Amino acid sequence: LTLRRPLRERRADVAARPSPRRVVAEVTVVVLALAGAYLLRTRGLADPSSGRADPFLMAVPAALTVAAALVTLRLYPYPLRLALRLAGRRRVVAFLGLARAAGGGTAAPLPVLVLLPALAVAVFGSVVSGAIGESQQAAAWRQVGASARIEAETDIPPAAAARVRVLPGVEEVLPVAEGVTHIGPGYRAVRVVAVDLAAYRRMTGGTPLTVPAPPDGTSGSAVPALVSPSLAGLGTFEIGWPVRRTVVARGTVGGLPGLAPAADEIVVVPYSVATRTGTAPFATMLLVRGDASRAALTAAVDTPQTLVVTVADALGSITGGPMTGVVLAAFAVVTAALAAYALVAVVLALVAGAADRARALAYLRTLGLSRRQARGLTVVEIAPLIVLASLAGLLLGLALPAAVAPGVDLSPYAGQPVEGFPITVGTPALLAGGLAAAAVLGALAYATAGRAVTGVLRLGESA
Repeated sequence: LTLRRPLRERRADVAARPSPRRVVAEVTVVVLALAGAYLLRTRGLADPSSGRADPFLMAVPAALTVAAALVTLRLYPYPLRLALRLAGRRRVVAFLGLARAAGGGTAAPLPVLVLLPALAVAVFGSVVSGAIGESQQAAAWRQVGASARIEAETDIPPAAAARVRVLPGVEEVLPVAEGVTHIGPGYRAVRVVAVDLAAYRRMTGGTPLTVPAPPDGTSGSAVPALVSPSLAGLGTFEIGWPVRRTVVARGTVGGLPGLAPAADEIVVVPYSVATRTGTAPFATMLLVRGDASRAALTAAVDTPQTLVVTVADALGSITGGPMTGVVLAAFAVVTAALAAYALVAVVLALVAGAADRARALAYLRTLGLSRRQARGLTVVEIAPLIVLASLAGLLLGLALPAAVAPGVDLSPYAGQPVEGFPITVGTPALLAGGLAAAAVLGALAYATAGRAVTGVLRLGESA
């Protein structure tokens, strides 16, 4: 009897079954990556005992990319086998290319282990950069309270407000008055802000700002007001600004953007309250909607001891920090470097199997396979792995911010805590598609510079 060796043991182009030790090692990597992500989300980057950054948790993003690459390597033959059945034997190039791709080989992990992390980092950087940019915009708007804010230590003359209203680019001007008064038995100091909240809500429509609705009216002489949560228990009380009035709390407010920080104890009353005896309402601040420049606003108001600040100024101070630029530039540099490494990995994978591929193509050429079909066969062989690695890298890059961001404080770069990472697949998908296309073009360029048929056949005979 003739003992036949299994086909898998005789063929070099078919990946060997993984050993139990390798399976255990890969499962361990995946479990450690998931455990690290859980710890990073629950306790943050710092070690509670020492207060220093935990090296293990710092390596969680890299561990997650390696784990995703290992899972992709284990799963990618299954969709290829399905595609192989759908391709059918009539489509020679697609069938043979998918068959060789599904067979695997020693060079198969190279594109996945490099291309997937490259795309994951690129997409992660794109999502995080977008979230930081949105948070910077929101922080700038919250600092100013409108497109521009004009505030003075004394009353702003009505003529100055009129000059601001007629400036080119100014769409709306909202007067605001504020001051400090003392209330309650403990004579506690609170800030009083007089503003038309309904008009303020209309002014800030379409911006990142959230302005509370005005309080419900009240009968009698008491003025309805919104107060800080710490003042809600007072109910009805008196304020001495600008004249003595009775105020009734009709709701709570956690600060007003650009007008009063959330840490202050504030009382928000209608703008009509900002009247002194026998005078019209006054203003110590003007909120401006429009694109007028700071220089134009300063020249128009022409009042001593006046501060003019715009959203552009606030955004410039937030984005002008050295660390913010370093972080965003680092994402760009790392993305470019990993993209180059990914292209090199694709070429190395092609080179590693070049002899066997060239021999197979040479035999197929003698059977009638055209040069164009031979190039297509090489591309089809490497393209599925590139596409699957690109999809896995895209999904991992979109998931990484939500997985690791709760343990990382990005507020020093964003001007405020980053509240979320909205998933926008536009730019990340372009990154994934662009890198995948570049890798496939690299494979096509390599396939174009193939060996001659006679040389390969002689090489096979000598072997």
